[in-house]
Amino acid sequence: MNPQIIETARRLAAARRELYAPVRRLKLKSEDEGGCGVTGFCCNIPVAGRHIFAPSRQMHNRGNGKGGGIAAVGFDPDQAGLSREELDSWFCLQVAAIDESAAPEIHDKIISRNC
Repeated sequence: MNPQIIETARRLAAARRELYAPVRRLKLKSEDEGGCGVTGFCCNIPVAGRHIFAPSRQMHNRGNGKGGGIAAVGFDPDQAGLSREELDSWFCLQVAAIDESAAPEIHDKIISRNC
């Protein structure tokens, strides 16, 4: 895996760790929490990406280690800085690991086999 990507992920995780330090953690069993968190919305008019940001912040990790995510389609090529053809033929996968030592395994077992 690219060392620069691992270092960027490590720095991102370290920067965000401070945000969660003062948060009191609930003592729940994993089964009590449920599955991962995913947020999304759809509409028939153009909507700026900032409108998905606030609910997505709640999906960062539901406390059970199963993570969270966003499902989105219909990006505006002008806002994304891409052509319509690029948007229609490519996808983006972004993964943030709380435990940075998991990054190589995530890449090897999931990303490289499916992307």
